[in-house]
Amino acid sequence: MRIETEDFGEVRVISLNGRLMGDQADLAEFLDTVKAALYNNRKKLVFDFEGVEWMNSSGLGMIIAGNGLVREVEGGLVRLAKLNDSVSRLIGINRLNLVFEIHLTVDAAVKSLTK
Repeated sequence: MRIETEDFGEVRVISLNGRLMGDQADLAEFLDTVKAALYNNRKKLVFDFEGVEWMNSSGLGMIIAGNGLVREVEGGLVRLAKLNDSVSRLIGINRLNLVFEIHLTVDAAVKSLTK
């Protein structure tokens, strides 16, 4: 897994790339990235899945853990963007589409956080 970040005003986009397996190294890197955003007063995050090739249930747990950190902060919000078919199915099977607001584009996700 590889992670890249970019700020759009008050919103930080965390772009995920590769295979999200949720192993210890991936989990630590992802949570450190989320914590760094929060530390830098970026409480509105978009998790961009465009570069995700594949994700298992442990990778899904990693996303849930990141969301949990953000929700602990007053005003913390997460949006998901650019899910491929397999990730979208995994989210749907686990009914997390009821938890996460999902957008087709990063731009739409960012706009939903800046209204």
